[in-house]
Amino acid sequence: METEMIMASTTMTPDISNNVTSNTSSPSDNDYFAFVLYEVVVPILYGIVTALGVTGNSLVIYVIVSKERMRTVINFLLLNLAIADLSFVVVIPPSTAYVFAANR
Repeated sequence: METEMIMASTTMTPDISNNVTSNTSSPSDNDYFAFVLYEVVVPILYGIVTALGVTGNSLVIYVIVSKERMRTVINFLLLNLAIADLSFVVVIPPSTAYVFAANR
């Protein structure tokens, strides 16, 4: 009688492994997505940020330095801000993009 109950309990338990469907992508798809994201998209975005930052800050520096009329106290403060931002934009985004690409 006890063996019949054990047999009945094992046959009545559904096999969960057959009922589960997998919605995950294959490892090759995940590897391709990670490659595109970290080695293509992120460096391109950081490159765009760097290019826009260098262009904008360089224009501000050029205008303030080249125009005699623009040399006021407030504009010298803006000049210092543009120089600091230019040095930040030249160093940080390219090094961060390199770290993203190199640590993969």
